[in-house]
Amino acid sequence: MKNFLIIGFFIVALYSLINLVNAISVGGIYSTTNPLEISSGEEKTIIFSLQNRAGDGDVKFKGNVTKGQEIVSLVDKKAEYFVPGSPDSEVLVEVLVKIPRNVEIGKEYDVKIEFKSISIGDSGEGMVQMAVGLSRYFKVKVIGEEKIDGKKVKERKNLIWIILGIVIVIVMIVIVKFVFENKKTSSEYNSNI
Repeated sequence: MKNFLIIGFFIVALYSLINLVNAISVGGIYSTTNPLEISSGEEKTIIFSLQNRAGDGDVKFKGNVTKGQEIVSLVDKKAEYFVPGSPDSEVLVEVLVKIPRNVEIGKEYDVKIEFKSISIGDSGEGMVQMAVGLSRYFKVKVIGEEKIDGKKVKERKNLIWIILGIVIVIVMIVIVKFVFENKKTSSEYNSNI
């Protein structure tokens, strides 16, 4: 009987921890498998969201870039984010990505942003609070864009497509002209017979 109580206690504790993990999270579209693609010398602000869907209490996080500081910074210099505990809670975190000029095309940066709780819920007397830490990993990849006179040109692919389109139109005109001349020649030949 005592063993059943101990096993039951661990099952309840594990279930509670699983719900906590599912309830508090950081989300965004960029990850290690879906990197942010950006050109050399460019800067871009991207958004991540902190969510507290548990509804058990409010959480205040302190954000910190722990990897990739040479290109990434949090826009909010205080880097503190208050996330209310409700099913639809979401707080946006702006992240500035700034790539230096003359960075090699294809270079990848690994980035890690950590969010650590600095307060959780309404702490009553005798309440035990559990610290929560979240991390967001993503990659930044420098793509092959170059700037010419302030305009971005993606490896001149647009120029190639324009030239290819012109060639196709010229070939079509030649084919149509050839077909009409052959019809004209064959109709003149048939009328002479």
